[in-house]
Amino acid sequence: DDLKSRRKSQVLYNEPVRILPDETAYGFIKVRLMDNTDGYMLLSDLTDNRDSIEPSYYLYRLVISSLSKRVMSHASRGTLVVEVMLGTVLFADFHGDGIYRVRLPDGSSGWLSDEGVIVLEPDEEIHMVPDGARFFTSTALMFNQITVLENGQSIMGVSMTGIARLAAFVNGASLPRDLLRMSQSGSPVNLRVDEDTGLVALDSFRQGDLIILGESAGDSEAVDLAIYVDTGQILYARNRHTSIRLYDLTRNEDIWQRIIDARRVFP
Repeated sequence: DDLKSRRKSQVLYNEPVRILPDETAYGFIKVRLMDNTDGYMLLSDLTDNRDSIEPSYYLYRLVISSLSKRVMSHASRGTLVVEVMLGTVLFADFHGDGIYRVRLPDGSSGWLSDEGVIVLEPDEEIHMVPDGARFFTSTALMFNQITVLENGQSIMGVSMTGIARLAAFVNGASLPRDLLRMSQSGSPVNLRVDEDTGLVALDSFRQGDLIILGESAGDSEAVDLAIYVDTGQILYARNRHTSIRLYDLTRNEDIWQRIIDARRVFP
């Protein structure tokens, strides 16, 4: 409960949290996220009005699948109320010609277009499609060149674990927020060693695999994450670089040497 402390994660607009009874410094409150992550938030960022997350009040559950989405004050010629990020869940009580009316946490309503939105029944979850790995990778690549932020969860600043969690969610899979639990998710990938290079054979991987990295070659402790894109390329946030980028492992052997494990979320 200190502004100078490290960021454990971020929560998205309209995301529910549970308030914990622990005593905290002035202006803070201890919360538990829906995946059981505990941490501290500013009390000013919360509301106790829960109408906007009650499925039974609404006709549709909307999940934002574009990097960001503008919610407007009126159906046409309105002003910007809030910009919500990929993975945000909103509930709507009206669907017009290409627009939805959604309830906001302060009790007011806003309007958004149906482009870049997954539309579900109020209690429906996103279903994983057969070609989920390709869609997962495509979603992750939307974050290419986005600024790196420790444990960030949006285009305002993002981490590799944030990218993986959000891209999985909008494509029907669930991943935890932290690297340790994420490195134990999905199913293990059989990593074959290339006889010529002595490194992990790149044909061990499939598109969308989560690549777990150690601190340096030979380390066994997971400290970082990359997403395998295809043909030896990974999406990754290299140390001391300020943005997410694509890297070719064959031209970045220092990263290649650090691979200790891989997990497959989409079969």
